[in-house]
Amino acid sequence: MGHAYLYRHKITSSIMQLHFVSSRPVSHVFHHLTDAKLFVAAHPVITEMVTIGNDEYRVHETLRVLGIPISFRYVACITVLDKNRAVKMSAIVMRLVRIEIEFNLTTENSKTVITETVNFNSWLPVKPIMGAVFRKQHKKLFERIECMPLVGESTG
Repeated sequence: MGHAYLYRHKITSSIMQLHFVSSRPVSHVFHHLTDAKLFVAAHPVITEMVTIGNDEYRVHETLRVLGIPISFRYVACITVLDKNRAVKMSAIVMRLVRIEIEFNLTTENSKTVITETVNFNSWLPVKPIMGAVFRKQHKKLFERIECMPLVGESTG
């Protein structure tokens, strides 16, 4: 499975796993991962998500590289794998890397534990650079979700 050919180059797969803990309920975190407006409000580098189809979005992102803003767009798909428990996001960014992210949410000691599995597929050795970007930006993402007004609570 991690090997294919795209643009006549061998593609390799690199997997990274991140872990975060939130004092917010699972439903709050889940809604911030699946509602485009809430996701944009919390994400440190995604500036806009425009719905273009069922579960498909045109994502606008701006990263700062050596202090220089680099903006780009790509199409992403957000799929609910298990209501309030698992979300999958996938995208091909700049026609260079296919990224698949799976967020699994569990509850431990009244806290939400987020396990994020990121799979990078590219002919470039992207994991060191993109891994560092993901660690930094997703740490900020979940810190911001932690501070957002509570959403997603079901009434008893």
